[in-house]
Amino acid sequence: MTIINKDVDLYITGSNAYLLSSKLATLLTGRYIEIKMLPLSFKEYLSSFEDKTDLSRKFRDYLRYSSFPQAVQLYKVNPENINLFLDGIYNTILFKDVMQRKGITDKNVLEKVTKYLYDNIGNRTSIKSISDNIEGIERNSSYNTISNYVDALIDSYLIFKVNRYDIKRTEFLKTQEKYYAIIGLRYYMLGQKSNKDMGHILENVVYLVIKLH
Repeated sequence: MTIINKDVDLYITGSNAYLLSSKLATLLTGRYIEIKMLPLSFKEYLSSFEDKTDLSRKFRDYLRYSSFPQAVQLYKVNPENINLFLDGIYNTILFKDVMQRKGITDKNVLEKVTKYLYDNIGNRTSIKSISDNIEGIERNSSYNTISNYVDALIDSYLIFKVNRYDIKRTEFLKTQEKYYAIIGLRYYMLGQKSNKDMGHILENVVYLVIKLH
């Protein structure tokens, strides 16, 4: 005899949008609720510390050492290991989730596109501007290729796209979108260069808070 307990909540976790584009999603159609989670906001990050003083330093640390919960724990014990942790996340997402699942073979171009978008958070960006501003990329990559790379990065949650909105015509514009990033990974990828535009960094932080809620 099989005993079926109907009072059960089942959670399936994943790090990207590919899970819901698989055969599993077909089997679960109409039977699941997708809950998207992001790394910690600064308020959540701050709540993990008993000492709430020196907020300026803590905010700088938040931008530099990442908003991932595990990174917060490493920061308290051994901050030197945070880069190893972020390196694991970055390589797993970029090379396993993005390259393998999407069949992307040009690692060099993919990394250039990723770094370009991370370096231009909050700026209006088009696929053409990516091709025009990355050295050598136009020789090897078509418009469709770059567009596919960007879509893959969005599906992996490495970047987030925000469309422009035409208030007068009440419609989304198809060009010059803005892109935002996971803050901790951005510093990991760009280093000190990541601090050059604090205005857009703050815009990125605010965007993630809005998206989180």
